[in-house]
Amino acid sequence: MPQARACGVSLAADAAGVSEMDVYADRRLIMQAVLNVVANAVKFSPAGETVSIRASREGRNAVVTVTDRGCGIPKSELVRVLEPFHQAGTLETHPGRGTA
Repeated sequence: MPQARACGVSLAADAAGVSEMDVYADRRLIMQAVLNVVANAVKFSPAGETVSIRASREGRNAVVTVTDRGCGIPKSELVRVLEPFHQAGTLETHPGRGTA
C-alpha cells in the first residue's frame, strides 16, 4: 500500500467466491512471488491507474491474477522473466511511468 500511494496507483483486491482452501506450497515463497508481481505492477503503472489482485479457484487449483495498465514486459524479455535477479529494463526504458 505505501508504494502504491507514493506512485499514485490504487490497489483493488477480489477474492469473492473463494472460501478457505488448502494450498500445498511454501507460504514464504508464494507470498514473495505475489508481492514481487504486485510491486512491479505498481512500479510500472501510470499514476491514477488501478492494479487489481484477484484470487480464484479453477478446479483444484488456486489462481492469483494481477492486472495492471503498465507498459508490460517486452516480448524479447519474456524468456528470461523467471531467471533470478533478472529485471527487464528500468523505469527510464519503460514509457508511461512518468519520471523515474
